This record gives sequence, C-alpha cells and structure tokens, in this order.
Amino acid sequence: MDTPSASSGGVIVARDRFATERTNVVFGSTMLFTNCDLELGNLDGALAVIDGDITRWAYRESEAALMMWDATVIVRGSVLSEPALSGERVAVSIGGNFGARTTGDLKDVAVFAGGTAKISGKKENITAIIKSNVKENPFGVRFFETDELGVRAEDADGGARLVRVDATSVLAAHGLKTGDVVFRIDETRVPNAKEFRRELRRAAVNGNGVFWVRGDGARQTRVVHFGNVFGR
Repeated sequence: MDTPSASSGGVIVARDRFATERTNVVFGSTMLFTNCDLELGNLDGALAVIDGDITRWAYRESEAALMMWDATVIVRGSVLSEPALSGERVAVSIGGNFGARTTGDLKDVAVFAGGTAKISGKKENITAIIKSNVKENPFGVRFFETDELGVRAEDADGGARLVRVDATSVLAAHGLKTGDVVFRIDETRVPNAKEFRRELRRAAVNGNGVFWVRGDGARQTRVVHFGNVFGR
C-alpha cells in the first residue's frame, strides 16, 4: 500500500492510499495523481487528478474554510462532502456531483460537473462559473472505463460479476464469460465493481494478469494476456 507524503514541488503518484501529516495539503507546484478515493485538504499551486471520489474535503478536523489558490482538481467520481471553500483562480472538474459553500472570498473559480454542481454561501463574494451536466471533461483528461475492453461489471457478493463480456474482447478470448464473478486479479482482492475497474486497468497496462473467478459452480483462474490493447 502506497502512503506518500506531500511536499513542495514534484510529482506524487498514489496507488491505494494518500496520506500526509497535514490532512493532505498539496502545495508548491505539486502534481498529485491518485488511483484511489481520498480525503483532500488545502491546495496551493497544485494539480490533483483523482481516479475516485473525494470522500472528505476539509482542512483538518476544524470548520475552517479550505484555502485554494492557482489549483486545478480533476475527479472521476464525486465530492461526497460539502466543503467550505475560500480561494482564487481555481478550476474543478468532477465526473459526478459537486456541492460546496463559501465562508469567504471565492474569486475566478470554474466548476464543471457531470452531475449537479452548486456553491452556496455569500453570493456577493463569489465570482465563478458553475456548470452541471457537463458530458466531456473540459481539460481533455479521460479516465479508463471497462467498456474500452468490452466488459462491464456490477457489485456481487465478495467480488464483481461480469454482466457483459463482448465476444471480441480480450477477456472472452481467455475464457471469461458473462456471469463469472471476479474476486481477485493477481495478488489484489477485488471486492466490488469499482475495484474491478482499477485492477483491470492495471493488468492491461502491465500486459497480463491472473483473474480468479467463481463460475460454473467452481473457482477457477484465467491468465489473460492483453497484448497491445491500448495501442502503445
């Protein structure tokens, strides 16, 4: 499990967990890329790309407003809390829903959400563009979806059930089929469809993976060789 700490400057890549001593404060020309849900704190001169949800967006345990300057935040999922924001020159792209309130100045802010987007609070102190139901990421960032490999999954008891496996997909070519429940890929447990998407992508990038499945009344393994599925 990766647990990097933020520092001023540089690139941080977090696979399963991101934690710092200051509630995930990212500052000083730092680029943060995470393959996990996370709690996020202040941002100053930072880019954060999050392949998951922001489960909590707050400054430590206090009610103090988050402070953000010259920051860009790109999230595949949603913001699951309602942060209090204060700052300037901030751009936020959310695949799901976004809600925030302002207790201070919030200037030159742009929020684009695939679901709903709202900022409440002192309207006189807000200079912002707020857009809901945005279908495409305005920054050109594209997160991996399982449809790209001809497969779709849903949550199942202790795994991810394949509800669609195209006949032409690389998974079908290696023996996986609709109805199989994937509960592990390589050495990583797959408890649900969200983790299946992440581990499928990782296996595809690595070029191969061992899929542990329940199907036809038995547990089986399937070794999948992905080849050049991403055209690299």
